[in-house]
Amino acid sequence: ATELNIGEWKVEAAQERLRNVNSEVQVDVVRGWFEEDKAPEILRDVALVCDALDSRNTRVMLERVCHKMELPLVYASIAGWFGQLGVSLPGDLSVSRLYGRGEQGVESAWGNPAFTPAVLASLSVAETVKLLVGRTPSLRHAWLQVDLLSMEFERFEIQ
Repeated sequence: ATELNIGEWKVEAAQERLRNVNSEVQVDVVRGWFEEDKAPEILRDVALVCDALDSRNTRVMLERVCHKMELPLVYASIAGWFGQLGVSLPGDLSVSRLYGRGEQGVESAWGNPAFTPAVLASLSVAETVKLLVGRTPSLRHAWLQVDLLSMEFERFEIQ
């Protein structure tokens, strides 16, 4: 997002940005809040889901839908200079294990500098492309903890 699209829906800003990068890409957007009961219809023709949600509880709901539909999910969250990234394949329920309690994180106090979502988005794309080309994702049953303040990246296993 930029100052030029403050007040716009994220999906519309993303659609416009993708059009500017590659006018041949078709992007269908759904403007509205995520609703678990409507998700199967929205996701029926997709091969993979990438999460850019702001809510832990909604992220858990999305994983539940992906699990039922047997869709891989690449999830990422940010808070200030920090981020988390992982992959949940059908049956894994990694998001539920990591965020299932739904507590609010530090993002409410820290805000988000522009570079944090850019870094987490790039790392998410790397895991997404691996899945799309048939490679094993590095973050299945794990998550990557990103600390851009101290420039530390640490991988944790999900039991």
